[in-house]
Amino acid sequence: MKRKTSSLLVFALSAVALLGVGATLASCGGGNAPADSSQSQNFRITVEGEGCEVSGLPEGNVAAEGTRIRFTVKATAEGKVVGTVKVNDEVLTAGGGGRYSFTMPAKDVVIKVTVVGVSSISVDTSAVKTAFLVGSTFESTGLKISAKYDSGETMEITTGFSVTAPDLTTEGTKAVTVSYGGKTATYGVKVGSMERVGIDIANVEGKATLTINGTFTGFATAAELTVAAKGAILFDIQYNQVYSNAAPSWDRLLKTSEVQYQDNGTGAYKFSVDLSTLMAASGKGVGYTIHFGPANVEGQDIGEAGNWAATQSLNKEIQIGNNKYRLVSYPESEEGVEFWGNYGLIVLDETAPSMTAQTVELKVEEDKAYAIVKGTYTNVETGGFEGNLLCDLTELNTWVVVDALTGTASFVATPGEVANCGTFEVRFDITGKLGTGNPYFFHFHFDPNGSPTGDGHNINWDANAMEVQQIVDPSNGGMVTFSKNPRTSPDWASSYATLTFEGADYAKAQSASFVANGEKALFTLSGIYAGIVNNENGDYYLDAQALDNWTYLFGREATDPQAELKLTEGAEAGKGTFDLSIDLAGKMNSGTEYIFHFGAASAGSTDHPNVTINVEESSFHLGAGTYSIRTLSGKEGDWSWQNGLLSVSYVAD
Repeated sequence: MKRKTSSLLVFALSAVALLGVGATLASCGGGNAPADSSQSQNFRITVEGEGCEVSGLPEGNVAAEGTRIRFTVKATAEGKVVGTVKVNDEVLTAGGGGRYSFTMPAKDVVIKVTVVGVSSISVDTSAVKTAFLVGSTFESTGLKISAKYDSGETMEITTGFSVTAPDLTTEGTKAVTVSYGGKTATYGVKVGSMERVGIDIANVEGKATLTINGTFTGFATAAELTVAAKGAILFDIQYNQVYSNAAPSWDRLLKTSEVQYQDNGTGAYKFSVDLSTLMAASGKGVGYTIHFGPANVEGQDIGEAGNWAATQSLNKEIQIGNNKYRLVSYPESEEGVEFWGNYGLIVLDETAPSMTAQTVELKVEEDKAYAIVKGTYTNVETGGFEGNLLCDLTELNTWVVVDALTGTASFVATPGEVANCGTFEVRFDITGKLGTGNPYFFHFHFDPNGSPTGDGHNINWDANAMEVQQIVDPSNGGMVTFSKNPRTSPDWASSYATLTFEGADYAKAQSASFVANGEKALFTLSGIYAGIVNNENGDYYLDAQALDNWTYLFGREATDPQAELKLTEGAEAGKGTFDLSIDLAGKMNSGTEYIFHFGAASAGSTDHPNVTINVEESSFHLGAGTYSIRTLSGKEGDWSWQNGLLSVSYVAD
């Protein structure tokens, strides 16, 4: 049994071998006859056509169902090309190099090849480079042709044609010859030259802009130059670590191989690059090497002398925000020194950290009154504000802090486009916290060394540069005003902007008089009021104090004579005018001047605002002496604070 099985196996293998013998190269309309497919699951492949050669078919021109058949068709006649290739009358699409393919069906197939002649060709240059620099390498990537055949059929051809490169060693319009199927066509390309003339750096709308400019010939526009320079001119900026470092890292920070040139006059060009994103360093600065010129084989560096190297020394500096940008060149530098003889850029940050308060905004939000200090900061890193910034709101004269940055105020910094620069605001909640009449100053100071509370801190703003603002405090209906200090005392503060508050209930002095009324020396303070019913409980306080020894003439003790408050209601309910009068006859020491304080009384209060009304100086004789009233002036040095105060005096005969 074993010997019989072996004989049958040898016979079967021999039969398969005989069936597998066939032609792998067939001429259209000829070649070896295919094997009989009735003895297997294979089906026949027959080739029909003249003037062509088909290669790559399976052995014996037979294949099983589902087999992927791949073959190549080539025209053998001079000036002819393959027109159509069909399998059982279905047209196949050619791949690269005249390759075709199909999947074997469960039946015999016939491959029909039609060979035709090319009557004409045309070229499509819409996606091909048509401008070149003198000395650059020609390329025709993207070129397509359209072939018209004797049969009248037209086909787009992307491979299989030949291109003759033009002469790129001289300028001019050059012809490129394209050949296919024995026919030719041409298209023109421009060959020109460019020269770099200058390089500059400038502040253009807040950006550090590097500009390279020059001239060109052989091209009609800078747009044509852009096409020609593609792949031929390299522009990049490389990080050179610390300026003049002998071991640069050459990390490329900016690279553009497709510079977009702009016309800069007849036959002139320019292009610009924003350098604002390049990082800076303090001290000597971070260095960058600028390459611009013919690309080498690797397309990375120019490394060539001539027009593309620095031809003159350059050292120009601009500053934008924190950063200084310095463009330099060293035409006589040796290799490996400075910037390798090319142009270089140094970016550094020499600006000291700073913050500047610029405005105060009053705002009511969600039933709260806010005073918001706004300004700008430069060169302050994240976290650099804490412990280095003072901002508070303090009552004048008493110097009681109402609110401070270290307390309940909110500080918000908003970064800008330049690193470590931006805007800030400090928000004070002043709801119900301000006393009537007395001004409040903002103290503001930034010290990057952590000493913002020193004697030199900035405390005020010039009122002439401030916008007057008002809001109503929603907690009590009082008016908050940001404007020029309403007082002339102290005189150093009179020109500064301050925050003041007038409550819903107030009495505001506007004028004063000192006259003889019968046997009385009657001093009267007059003004406007709101919300006052009477002064029985001492709601508003008037006192007089001697300037020489600070003793009180009246108003500090319950036994002192009380000023009489007279109210005259106006057209608006609860508002009108008032007179506050007191007889000073026989109560004043001879030769002593007395100043007045007037304001709302409060528990434990020992001081009230000075009366700073400007009056005409006048006097009268009563009894055994002369009484006078005037506004103090001409005080100097330590006594200058008295200027503007209202005073009265008595001189005995």
